[in-house]
Amino acid sequence: MVYELWEVALASSIAAKVRWIFEAKDGTSAVIQTFLSRILILGVNLFTGMVTARLLGPEGRGAMTVISLWPGFIAYCCTLGMPSATIYCLRNYSEMASELFSAAMIITAVLGAIAGAIGAIGIPHWISAAKYSPDTIFWAQVFMATAPFSLLALVSGAALEAVGDFSAANKQKFVVPLSTFAILVSLYLSGNLTPPTAAFAYVISALVCLVTAAPDLGRAFGWCWPRSILPFRRLLNHGVRIYGIDLLNTMSGQLGQVLVAGLLSPINLGYYNLTMNLSRNLGTIQGSLVSVLFPKLVGRPMAEIQKLTEFAAKVSFYALSLVSIPVVLLASFLLTGLYGKDFDAATVIFQILVVESILSCLVWLLTQVFIALGKPLLITVLQSIGLVVTVALMVVLAPSMGLTGAGLALLCSTVLRLVLSMGCFPWVLKISPPNLIWRRRDWQQLKQRLSRSKQPA
Repeated sequence: MVYELWEVALASSIAAKVRWIFEAKDGTSAVIQTFLSRILILGVNLFTGMVTARLLGPEGRGAMTVISLWPGFIAYCCTLGMPSATIYCLRNYSEMASELFSAAMIITAVLGAIAGAIGAIGIPHWISAAKYSPDTIFWAQVFMATAPFSLLALVSGAALEAVGDFSAANKQKFVVPLSTFAILVSLYLSGNLTPPTAAFAYVISALVCLVTAAPDLGRAFGWCWPRSILPFRRLLNHGVRIYGIDLLNTMSGQLGQVLVAGLLSPINLGYYNLTMNLSRNLGTIQGSLVSVLFPKLVGRPMAEIQKLTEFAAKVSFYALSLVSIPVVLLASFLLTGLYGKDFDAATVIFQILVVESILSCLVWLLTQVFIALGKPLLITVLQSIGLVVTVALMVVLAPSMGLTGAGLALLCSTVLRLVLSMGCFPWVLKISPPNLIWRRRDWQQLKQRLSRSKQPA
């Protein structure tokens, strides 16, 4: 009898915790749900990459990438700051949330159409006809018609997060890779899996995401035509101010692939895209760690900010390094085991990108300090310097050294940004930069943070 009561109590406790996580109504449960959704997304993306790599091969993967790359890249370059503006305005003018959301979607649809036109006209001038088939270039232009969907999905996700509906936002993020995988499997089973159809599976997922998110968006905001130009004005005023940072973030994330697409062959692009995506999975681990261990810095005293930043930098750096060391050492075995023997040639570029990813995560964490202290312009300058160096080095090194040169260009740029970020602590903030040497007291602080994060709010 006692044992049965214990079983019932245990089951009830587990059910309560699962419900707490899925509802995500407080900060801790939202963090845990976000972490779990990231792990699921990581797993689906990894498996999807295996499917396309093994069935299409390096050259087919490169052709698929060059077709599917442009709708997202050009659309995200044309955001005009709408994702950030939507979050800001919904949080500060909640009394007109429905009109603001509708205005944001209207502006975004127009921007997406402009992005589609820019891509359709500009793609043939960047993708070399000597390296890519006319078919590949044609489909890259055709799929620019999906650019509005990419932008609308981005802004709708930002809107859900702005009103605290993290459950719906996380569901939306998970629908994208899941629908892509489902379409790819359907294409394979029907015997229709080719680079253009595989690219279609990737670009159409944004539309699937919008359709599945529509009920959540309707409940959160409703649908109405704005009664005045005020919602448009507020969104555009804030969006234009933040647009430079959004543009730099997009460039930082995808410019490497764009340059490789123009400078190297489809096979090399296939290698680069796959290894870049695989190495960026480290960012998922880092993001989850930071969510739990790194509280918001805004409004805290300088001494506390310095202490928190140093601790988070240590944990992030050492955790990623411990994960990455075996990955780098076993890179060849990992690539051939996951994607097939054809991808053994990507071993060196993968090793370089893993190291670059660790340093890039560290740079991102350090820059959060300057944002919290109201110095976003400094981050914009650092990112701009990094982009200029990346472009210059890649144009010089990629044609002569191939993929290795492209990877080294990215690594050198990230090392420079890390050095500059560290230097800005004494130069701008007048404090010492974070010390990355692990000390005994850090273990105690780590235990305290982890135990605190487990307690429901």
